[in-house]
Amino acid sequence: MADQPPPATPNVNVPPPPPRGGRSWMRWLLIGGGGCLMLVVLMLLGFAGCLAAFSGSVNESSKDSSRSTPKAKLGEPLRVGDVTWVVEDARTVTELTSSYEKPLRGTFVVVNFTFTNEGKEAATLDTASMTLVDSEGRRSEADPDKFGYIPDDRNIFLENVNPGVTDKGQAIFTVAPDSTGFELELGDADLLSDDHGTVPLGI
Repeated sequence: MADQPPPATPNVNVPPPPPRGGRSWMRWLLIGGGGCLMLVVLMLLGFAGCLAAFSGSVNESSKDSSRSTPKAKLGEPLRVGDVTWVVEDARTVTELTSSYEKPLRGTFVVVNFTFTNEGKEAATLDTASMTLVDSEGRRSEADPDKFGYIPDDRNIFLENVNPGVTDKGQAIFTVAPDSTGFELELGDADLLSDDHGTVPLGI
């Protein structure tokens, strides 16, 4: 049998794949637009959070400013935190005397008071809890070096006062000779608190 040539392969034209890069810009545009939208949303959320925090701080400040400082007269109880004060009397003297110290001349304000611990823990009274303010705004703390002129039964500075206990105390302030219009600021014996009340002394 004579050799026959192999059948010819049909000439089929395969169409090229459709171009893929034609719409790539649309995909990147959508991705970029979505990212920008997300960024805008995050910025709005952050702005809203900052605005809320600012509003809260303003409200707290207004509450603090509107909260009045408690006041009491001589002989009246003054509650500050876990402490109740009663300023019994106050006087200006030009000389201090004591059985243990030499007489000391100057201008002093002597204040007698009671201190009641209303809390559940022992409290310690220090000089920072009592501040004398005159009519010119000058502020004085009780003088530790004048403790020797305080009677023994009233020298309660740096002593523990147990819960529910009332102790009598005395404070001596050195002031300018021309000072008048004294007001006593009394704290709650807590170094971490700035709560205080005031008692006009009438001198």
